[in-house]
Amino acid sequence: ATRNPADTKALSNLAHALRAQGKLIEAASAYRAALSREDAVALRFTLADVLADLGELAAAEVELRNGLASAPDDVPARYTLGWVCQHQNRLKEARDCYEQALARDPQHAHAMNNLGLLLLADEEYDKARALFKRVITLQPDFAPAWRNLGQTFIALGHLDEAVASLERSIQLGSDAAEAWSDIGLIRARQGRNKEAVEHFEQALRLK
Repeated sequence: ATRNPADTKALSNLAHALRAQGKLIEAASAYRAALSREDAVALRFTLADVLADLGELAAAEVELRNGLASAPDDVPARYTLGWVCQHQNRLKEARDCYEQALARDPQHAHAMNNLGLLLLADEEYDKARALFKRVITLQPDFAPAWRNLGQTFIALGHLDEAVASLERSIQLGSDAAEAWSDIGLIRARQGRNKEAVEHFEQALRLK
């Protein structure tokens, strides 16, 4: 029997609406039903996003890789595949995906930030610092990049710069409790114990 394109459109609209309501399991089912009628790459990538939100990372990866076989230059999908690999602790693959995304879109701030985190974990501090600074140049209000830059400065031993970056991340709404705790550790390391106690107490109030 000939499939009616209107069925696919109705199912995809239903899936979008369910996703907007936070009904992710139902949305995934509707996306799969739409894909059974029409193998649309955009729907496949959206299904992958929903599966990633549900924590079904292996299933999300399957959809991403299938979609990228048809649309290899899709930057958001390459970024999401990196995120999926990163959260499965496959860090080299994640790094490759972020680098591939940035090769196609050098201003992709989230890919840049996540690649910076991997470089930081690998103790490639100068490269990580350069990436986080680039993110902030592109998006000055990107709070996680400020916190990550602070962490990088701590690793480099640049403690005053670390405090300034962490304080900026707090102003922008990053994870304030963790940032205050980091600042407390820095002040303790500097022998400024009274300030350290104040920062640790502030962190505890926010947890």
